[in-house]
Amino acid sequence: MISLETQYSLLINSVIFGAYLGITYDMLRFFRKQNYWFKVITDILFWVTQSAIASLFFYNISYGIIPIYLFIMFFVGFVIYYYFLHGFLFGRLIFISNNTKKLFTTTKKQRDFMLGIDNIDRLGTLFKKIKLNKTKDSK
Repeated sequence: MISLETQYSLLINSVIFGAYLGITYDMLRFFRKQNYWFKVITDILFWVTQSAIASLFFYNISYGIIPIYLFIMFFVGFVIYYYFLHGFLFGRLIFISNNTKKLFTTTKKQRDFMLGIDNIDRLGTLFKKIKLNKTKDSK
């Protein structure tokens, strides 16, 4: 028999864990590619990993007793997250992604200069010209 205090702890933690599942799955969906098989593999890995994390987390709280309402509260936590925070989080991820892309495109020349990429590109074209000249001379 689980004590009342442990049951309350399980109830609250399972709602929070359901919201956590929603947040992490949204982040996974945002950052993964559009390839079908890549989606399948990442979904399987995600759910296996999250199942292991959930099992260990709740095993430590309830000493191995997992009541059925735990899974219902996972779902409730996920639904609460989806209806109240999903739009906000997804909008923030898009905002951060767009601003990061803008930052990288506007600072490309500065980064290339600092890293010496411009010089490496010039060396690459020089070597291509040398190689072309050698092939022309050998004919």
